[in-house]
Amino acid sequence: MIGQPYHEKKSAVLDVCERYLRFRGHTEDGVDADFLKIRIKEVKDGRYVLAVVGEVKAGKSTLINALLGEDILPTGVLQTSSAIVEICKSEKKYVEVHYADGHTRTVNNDPSTPNLDETSEYLWQIGAVKDEHRISQEYEEGRSPADIPAKITFGFPLKYAFDGLRLVDSPGVNAVGGFQDATHEYIREANAVLFVHSLDSPVESGSFHNFINNVVPKRTRETLFLVLTKSGKNSSEDIDRKVKEARRLYAREIDQDRILHVDSLLKIVSDEMEEFDSAASLKKHYRQQEQKFRAEKKGDEVSTFEAKRRLLNNVLDDIDGDPHRRTVQTELRKLSNFDEMERLIDAFSSRAPLIQLSDLLDSVKSGYDNQTAQYEQNLDAWEKKRKRPQTFKSEISKIQNLLDRYRESKNTFVEEEVRQKFTGKESSHNEKLKQVEDEHLNQLRSAESLDAARKELENFYNATCSLGDEVAAEIRTLFEEELNRLGEEFKAKHHITVPTIDIPSIDNKAKQEAYDKYDVPRDPRGAWEWTQKIFTLGLREFTEKKDRYSNRKHLSNFKSEARKRIVEKSQAFPNLVSSLVDNYEKSFRSDLDTLIDLRIKALEEIKKSEAENDEIWGNIKRTRQKKKDIATEAARINDMLGDLR
Repeated sequence: MIGQPYHEKKSAVLDVCERYLRFRGHTEDGVDADFLKIRIKEVKDGRYVLAVVGEVKAGKSTLINALLGEDILPTGVLQTSSAIVEICKSEKKYVEVHYADGHTRTVNNDPSTPNLDETSEYLWQIGAVKDEHRISQEYEEGRSPADIPAKITFGFPLKYAFDGLRLVDSPGVNAVGGFQDATHEYIREANAVLFVHSLDSPVESGSFHNFINNVVPKRTRETLFLVLTKSGKNSSEDIDRKVKEARRLYAREIDQDRILHVDSLLKIVSDEMEEFDSAASLKKHYRQQEQKFRAEKKGDEVSTFEAKRRLLNNVLDDIDGDPHRRTVQTELRKLSNFDEMERLIDAFSSRAPLIQLSDLLDSVKSGYDNQTAQYEQNLDAWEKKRKRPQTFKSEISKIQNLLDRYRESKNTFVEEEVRQKFTGKESSHNEKLKQVEDEHLNQLRSAESLDAARKELENFYNATCSLGDEVAAEIRTLFEEELNRLGEEFKAKHHITVPTIDIPSIDNKAKQEAYDKYDVPRDPRGAWEWTQKIFTLGLREFTEKKDRYSNRKHLSNFKSEARKRIVEKSQAFPNLVSSLVDNYEKSFRSDLDTLIDLRIKALEEIKKSEAENDEIWGNIKRTRQKKKDIATEAARINDMLGDLR
């Protein structure tokens, strides 16, 4: 199941974090516990989104059903052209529909009528749109926004263990209305975007070219897959030829490893074999279903079961009639190519979430490192007090002075190196920012559609965020290198272990406070008014000539607003960098001062202690045990970091 390896790693990391917080208690070890808890909650609440897009009738819903291993979405009729369907795990089945006018309706199954499935029935009703209407303007004309579903959430007691997984079935790219704002949002935030194209059609797809060129931001391309469906109808030679052709056609747009073929029905037939004792029993079931739906005059369902039976017969022929259920099931699964698709999606789409888990572990490790150093310092102090009571106090005072010298060296570094490098007019990022601004203003100027203009604005936002990340990474590297250099110097020269700072935590906090939230403008100058008129009247003239909808004016207004956003964002960028430096400096000084003050205070308490020899031995034993406990946990964290990276 897609996302399952990430789910298991996520659970293990969260377990480590919870144990750390319990072990840590109220100890100050350089880690901001409150901020760490916020980050833990973000991971817990995080969604793993697979957005499925593509042409109408390409097999998107069948693909999702095959991924889930359950017949969730209706496949004969798809959702309305303006709606997206989000499937999530829920203890009880429900359908929640958000309509274009903003109102919501929720349908739950009635416990008093267990034989009726109200939720599925409602989903079929709102999705019952004739094929010809899915790709024509006529369907939307004459309808009120109150009747048009914009988003459908389908909660279902799914079998998979990963609660955070969300599968999203979006409108067909050749359906009326094109991509709506909600669909753009899903594409932008998805862990993986699967563009589905049927091998029943030629491999060269104008819809895919348009999707790449006019919809998908550059950043999202790293998560985009081209999935060629319905491959079971083709011979292995034909499949290889068509996949190679697709990889040649789209070599410039998408990495070749992310172009692959699957057959959803083969996967579904393989799953359905679990419920039957033999292939013959399953074939008999398919024939019975064909007869039933033929009598009910449900042509889509008849076609589906005919196709399943045909695929099963083909597989039985290929394995020389071996009737063993497991043999048949394995062959079906292999030919579906779902295992390969799931492996590839996991490999690519888990990268960012795994980095997030690594950063959590780095913070916890930093806290344990500081605790270990503190215990080592205390052990050393107790040993000195036990063995050399006459010189003990002077030696402790020397260590305290060295810690203060370390603090002064760090403060000088912040003022003289970091601030001068990043806040001056000659900073290297200023020139890069100008290049980014000019490039995207030119691209915006030449955009010929609203989707293309929206995409270019998104690309600009992503480019400036990337540049900000680049600056933040340089600042982080400077701090890390200086910490390591001074730490090694003090260890070699003075034989003391100085505090380490939780740089990943500082980095996250600095960026969170400095980066502003952005939204892509939908349609300046009366967006919702235009949308309502399109829904109700289509592209026909309105009563008053001045109210006639104009694609050209719509695009011009959007581009004007987008240009303004780009210029404003560019002008604000130096303030972002200055804020980053300020946030780093503030957190760095505060965290360092806290740790050094605690070290000095701990030494002072030992220096003033009038403990007898037996009590000193007790302190030494307890401290050694704490060090041992931390070492065990730290070894586990190192193993996990190696696995994540």
